[in-house]
Amino acid sequence: MSDAVFINPDYSRTYTVNRRMNENAISEYFDRVMKLLGTKRRIRVVDVGCGTGQFTALMAEYFSGQQIEASIDGVDKSMAMLEVARRNCDGLGNVRFIHGDMLQYESAERYDLAFCSEMIHLVEDLAGFVAAIDRTLVPDGVLAIRTSTHKQLYERQWYRDFPAALQVDLNRHKSAYQLTAALETRGFQVSSHPIDESEKMDAATYLKLFEDRSYSTLRLIPDEEYKRSLSVLRERLKGERTDDEGLSNDLIFSEEKPMKIKGKDFSLPELMELGGLGILGLFAFAWPFVSGFFTIEFEKLVAIFVGALSITLLNLFIRLKVMDSKITPLNSVNLLSIQKLSDAFIRITSKKKEIKHLRVFAVTTNQIYTQVENLVRDDVSIRKCTIMVRDFEWNDPTRNEEVVKEIDMFIKRWRQLHREGIIQELEIVRYSFLPTEYQCIFDDEYMILGLYQPSKTDDASVTVVKPIVISKGLAEGKAIIDTYTERFDHMVAAYGSGA
Repeated sequence: MSDAVFINPDYSRTYTVNRRMNENAISEYFDRVMKLLGTKRRIRVVDVGCGTGQFTALMAEYFSGQQIEASIDGVDKSMAMLEVARRNCDGLGNVRFIHGDMLQYESAERYDLAFCSEMIHLVEDLAGFVAAIDRTLVPDGVLAIRTSTHKQLYERQWYRDFPAALQVDLNRHKSAYQLTAALETRGFQVSSHPIDESEKMDAATYLKLFEDRSYSTLRLIPDEEYKRSLSVLRERLKGERTDDEGLSNDLIFSEEKPMKIKGKDFSLPELMELGGLGILGLFAFAWPFVSGFFTIEFEKLVAIFVGALSITLLNLFIRLKVMDSKITPLNSVNLLSIQKLSDAFIRITSKKKEIKHLRVFAVTTNQIYTQVENLVRDDVSIRKCTIMVRDFEWNDPTRNEEVVKEIDMFIKRWRQLHREGIIQELEIVRYSFLPTEYQCIFDDEYMILGLYQPSKTDDASVTVVKPIVISKGLAEGKAIIDTYTERFDHMVAAYGSGA
């Protein structure tokens, strides 16, 4: 399916127009590559999966400006893309384009640099691909890979308008751990460098990216889902100010901070109460000095003052009484409603450097596994991990072979993390009933709780909806976490380790 997107002449034609490169970011890429190449003044370069030749042309221009004699080959499987690439690089005598698959590609001479720009997620046989690249490089050759990590995908703004596209890209993109493991296995010394490629643009230009389905992911989601998401985006852009700051094609969301006064967080109602008291207090203090300028009768003024003060104090009294009696509604127990599971994971894991015990109750564990890989990259240690994952009997009417394969695949991945010492202690338990809740408990401090919504067309497929984050900040939050932890441990003991 992915290949069909790139051989599409329409996509090839619009790709160069809409997916222009951030020149500052490109210079930063090549500056880093130059440091790795050392003192070489004559090099051979292969642009793997060169597409429409945007990076190929930029490389030729950059190396020429650095007085480096570079011979550049662009290799791609799509003839439609290569036709556009040849036009984009017309007149560049040091560039040639080759139609072929890198896995079967043979070069008479080896390359000093192999550059892979936003294509590694399309590779199915990662080990075979890395081996093929390695065979084409000189002994001190450099492999530069430009790609997005799972964490960056989760944080990117436009996926919030196109949630189906996020799932497609999470499935396609390799995690930082997978890439590092594949490269180090082949003998590469790996280093990573995050580079900001975001650019500001006006609303019309931003919208055109999505109207033309300029990201290949948008061509891999169902048309109905694409049209619905595009409609949501159009409505959102109508209400946004973009004339001064503009929109970013790669915008990362920043978390809004609550207002603080001497370290305490205040909600809007609380701030209104404080403001009301402040105004009343100021009025009472200033009245003796300004009373000569007003003709309002003193008795009426006192009545207004006392009435306003009574309402404010009554509101405060009710709030404090509710808090003291611990009769607090569930959705206000230091509990945060989140639109997507990925947001919940990021909010919690950004606060932790060590997880003593991670408890997971899920169907396939694919999303939490992705987050754990990101934790590993950020040097967060996990002492113990207990996982309850779905099992299907052979005669189960809801059994879906694709879901079964996915579950088995992630069980193997969890065990691989354990074998490599990333997770010190691992326990996997299988359950065979239809789940209604998703649970992920981080020690006794935080918990993600979500509802499983079954698919209308497939009884085995479920989606997590309305996830919330609960912390132990208040007594009710701690009580909820303790209750779910006790129930989780009881289920583990009852089902036993059978995975």
